[in-house]
Amino acid sequence: MSKLVIWINSPSHYQRSFYAALRESMDLVVRYYLPLPEDRKVLGWSDAIQTDSGEEQAPHSIPEALNTVPDWMDRVHIVPRDIIHSFPRQMAVHLSQRDVQWVAWGERSFKGWKWIATYPLKRWYALLVNRHARGVFAIGNTAIKDYSSWGIQRDKIEFLPYVTPIPNKDIIPDPKIAEFTRNAGIVFMFLGVLCKRKGVDILIKAFAEVFKRNSSARLVLVGNDASKGYYKRLATGMGVERAVLLAGPKSPDSLYQCLTLADVVVLPSRYDGWGVVLNEGASMGKALIGTDACGASDHLIVENYNGFNIPAANVELLAEKMEFYSQKPDSVIIHGNHSSIIFEQFTPERNVQRLQDAFVKWGII
Repeated sequence: MSKLVIWINSPSHYQRSFYAALRESMDLVVRYYLPLPEDRKVLGWSDAIQTDSGEEQAPHSIPEALNTVPDWMDRVHIVPRDIIHSFPRQMAVHLSQRDVQWVAWGERSFKGWKWIATYPLKRWYALLVNRHARGVFAIGNTAIKDYSSWGIQRDKIEFLPYVTPIPNKDIIPDPKIAEFTRNAGIVFMFLGVLCKRKGVDILIKAFAEVFKRNSSARLVLVGNDASKGYYKRLATGMGVERAVLLAGPKSPDSLYQCLTLADVVVLPSRYDGWGVVLNEGASMGKALIGTDACGASDHLIVENYNGFNIPAANVELLAEKMEFYSQKPDSVIIHGNHSSIIFEQFTPERNVQRLQDAFVKWGII
């Protein structure tokens, strides 16, 4: 049985099911090096640490943090691929200097001026990984390409995505959303922070085009509104305020109560390292629309099989794909069934197998 330490910034409900699956076959401890950010608490995230499952908040000092794991030199360490924050960077160096087995894990970095400005640091990190790390887990094909551009050897990079659990079949629909969608013809749903990065403005504009031809269509926006009311004003300006519900933030435990009422889950992000809502939508057997700026779209959407992967920030094309479902309701069911099939490759158990296969490849014992 492998002995594993996962270092991660703060508690995340996204990882709980994966940790639980790992514990079935590995001796796992988890250490958090940052408190849960306030913006995550607003979204309903919990900062509860499951100490009975080997989770602890770690001191910021690397030696003190390692001392919370008495046998740390005998364990494989998974360290976040975070070159900006000092803790994971120093942890990678510390483990390398002591010849302790470690691997990195992370999303792609955003392509922009910050990517260019930090390129020397990326090159340094690539050299560190190539010389000392067993490998790197990349969250998506876009991350694989990104890490290769840093100079990390391709044979050291393996795919390990975010995963979500199989949802409970006995789900009680959210009453507010159920009332709003009671007589709807088709329900499009977005879940996440309502902000520019997530493309919520693009979604409202595209929905307005669909609504012109199908007044029974509805759009539900689930999440904290970071726009200070802009999206509500936009919906009013587009003449669709009665067909758009800003449902507010929901706790992670209640997201499936929202998703069960959706016909199509839409993630119109201008940028997303992954986009777990596509996992969640697939797990519920929903048709999906994502953008090429979302890492998950590459893996969870097969074009016109279970949804559509469109260019980011394209109102016209998004409206066209939404209109497709509006005019062909049978496709909602067919694509939703196909999403369920794809989801089988994105369960926590399947991810454990990916990790174990990579460990074998990298010679981890």
